[in-house]
Amino acid sequence: MKNLSLLPFLLYFVFSISLHGQSINSISATVSPPLIISAEKNYIENDAVLADFFRSLSSINDKPGNKSSILHIGDSHIQGDYLSRTVRYRLQKQFGEAGRGLIFPYSLLNMYGPVDYSSTSNVNWENTRMFPRERKGPVGLTGYAVFTGNPFMKLNIKLYEPNKNYYGAQGGLFALNNFTDFPSNTFNKVKILYSNDSLALPLRIAGVSENDVPGNIVLLPQFNNTYAGFQSASVVLDASYKSLLIEADSGRKFSAPVYVHGVSFEKTDVTGVLYHMAGVGACQLSNFTSTTYFFNQTVDLQPNLIIFSLGANESCNRNFDTTDYALRFKKLLGDLRKTIPGVHFIITTPPDILFRSVRPPSMDPICRTLRSVAFSEGCGFWDLNRCMGGAWSNKYWFVNKLARPDRIHFSPKGYDFLGLLFTEAFFNSYNKYGSNKADTATLRKSTEPYRGLFTGIKPAEIQNPPTNRPVVREQYTIPISGKTYHTVKKGESVYSISRRYKINHKTVQQMNGFTDRTIIRPGQRIRIR
Repeated sequence: MKNLSLLPFLLYFVFSISLHGQSINSISATVSPPLIISAEKNYIENDAVLADFFRSLSSINDKPGNKSSILHIGDSHIQGDYLSRTVRYRLQKQFGEAGRGLIFPYSLLNMYGPVDYSSTSNVNWENTRMFPRERKGPVGLTGYAVFTGNPFMKLNIKLYEPNKNYYGAQGGLFALNNFTDFPSNTFNKVKILYSNDSLALPLRIAGVSENDVPGNIVLLPQFNNTYAGFQSASVVLDASYKSLLIEADSGRKFSAPVYVHGVSFEKTDVTGVLYHMAGVGACQLSNFTSTTYFFNQTVDLQPNLIIFSLGANESCNRNFDTTDYALRFKKLLGDLRKTIPGVHFIITTPPDILFRSVRPPSMDPICRTLRSVAFSEGCGFWDLNRCMGGAWSNKYWFVNKLARPDRIHFSPKGYDFLGLLFTEAFFNSYNKYGSNKADTATLRKSTEPYRGLFTGIKPAEIQNPPTNRPVVREQYTIPISGKTYHTVKKGESVYSISRRYKINHKTVQQMNGFTDRTIIRPGQRIRIR
């Protein structure tokens, strides 16, 4: 049980099924509909500690080019840019769009990720991840790294201008509701977090026009900002672009691969919010802090505000140690404060989640621990779990089609509502200290249709929720067409079968609902395409 923190997210819930905990059926006749926090009472608690940050944000337009940098750290809800997308759009609409911020090329790993950019390459990349069993090299803030030593490597990252038509083209999965003013997603400055080994494959970059014509090519400096093993290189480009080319400088000698940890897209000439995101599905706080470069890369971004949205995976461990967790969190906050002058923090609780009708055994302890850490360490605190209705409220979200059938993740509208609730709390607290008031009236109009879903619920709808819908697991961004099955032979494992068919073993696990501890047996049919 001591190593539960290393297991994938769904595994925690498999364990929790056999643990103490009530089921939906046992309480459906006694629990009243949840109380969704009213718009007027939705604040960030302990927000007085954020007064300086809010005042700084209020005066951001006093000088052209001023920026407020926000870093949002979380799990699968952040990796897919689900909840964070609505928050980013709303904040940038209010205060200005200073850039897309930090992203990672998930598609090179066949991993799910945000849909407002794409990553393609002419070569295959190896990868390393934050979980110990999958770590093949140094990992940092984004939880992943890709690496190659191919001297002919080219990596293209293209940002899209999001709109309702674009999201609709993605099967409606990421439809954004009640929003019209989307960001432009252009950039004229990039910061690349990568290996700084002097023997590594050297890189050069260029912006690419909409006609696929590269601009001025810039060789990344070997020593720009170095932090005990990784390099951060910032380059201002010759114009504004929506596409970036990163390629190997094959004319120089090298003897080691280059590791790319992430790229930040920024605008030098625009005042506003720069919103970075670092999310890893199935992760816990300890997974982040145990990586090689998490701390140094966080410091390198110099955020003014860090939002921590963790705890869902910790809540599924029945042996969760609240004392140890609090000490680890407090140490991290203290170390960041010593290194990033004036940084502020907001800690959020995880949403109410269920799996096979069971509530995670440590959900309440993790929520109490996060509150305690926030108040003792001078952080803002937003109780998402309470705000969405508290214990067992997830089933009401499911009835109203705001939660997905897996009861862990949420529907597009559900994530939109969660993002609106956080932004509403942020604006309410901001308006207490900022001189230029945020537009809370428009925001509240956007939340009213969602809040209205939680009135007049018929008991029958709660006691007999739909049961014939399939469990929806996290999706990869690259669809798999056709179906091919393999019959397991004696001695075979998921890993050996994956190698045989030249497919990532994580993809096979996702298609079959396996975890790292799943044992396959001879004669069993598993899907591999």
